[in-house]
Amino acid sequence: MLRSREQLFREPFRAFLNVLSTPTHWIDRKSCRIRRASLPFHGLLRDLKSRGLKFPRLTVGDGHLGIWAAFGKIYQTGAEQRCWNHKITNVINDLPKPVPRQAAERLKAMPYAERKGECERRRDVFVRTYHKTNKKVVETLLRDWDRLMTVYALPREHWRHLRTTNIV
Repeated sequence: MLRSREQLFREPFRAFLNVLSTPTHWIDRKSCRIRRASLPFHGLLRDLKSRGLKFPRLTVGDGHLGIWAAFGKIYQTGAEQRCWNHKITNVINDLPKPVPRQAAERLKAMPYAERKGECERRRDVFVRTYHKTNKKVVETLLRDWDRLMTVYALPREHWRHLRTTNIV
C-alpha cells in the first residue's frame, strides 16, 4: 500500500503527541523532511530535544525500525523495551493456520513469567518444540529478544505497564 508523505509523517507525529507536556511545545510538522523510515522520527526527536524535552530512561515501542534508529542517533543512553503484544502477534502471524492453541498459549505465557530466567526457560521450550517445523516462527521470536527482556531489569511494580504499548 502506497502512503503519501503526509500519512508517513502522521505516524511518528502521533507517537509523540502524548510526550508533549504543554501547549507551548507544539511541533511544526513541515520542519521534518522524509527520506527514510527513521527520518520522520529523527527530525521529530531532534526538534523535541532542541526545545528542552528530557528523554525518558526507557522507551517502549513496537517493531517499527524507524523509531529505534532515531532513538539510537538522538538518545543513545536510554533503555529500549520491545512491546510483547506486538511481538506475540508477529510470531502468531508466522504460524501455520489454524494456529495451534498450545503454541499461542506458550507465547502468551512468556511475558508474565515471574523472573527473567523463567521467561527464558519458556522461550527455550517453545524454540525446541518449533525449531524443526517452523524456523521462521523461531527466528521471529528470537529477533529483538534482548529488547523484550529489558523489563526484567526494572522494579517489578512497573512490569505490568512496561511490557506493552497497548493501553488496554
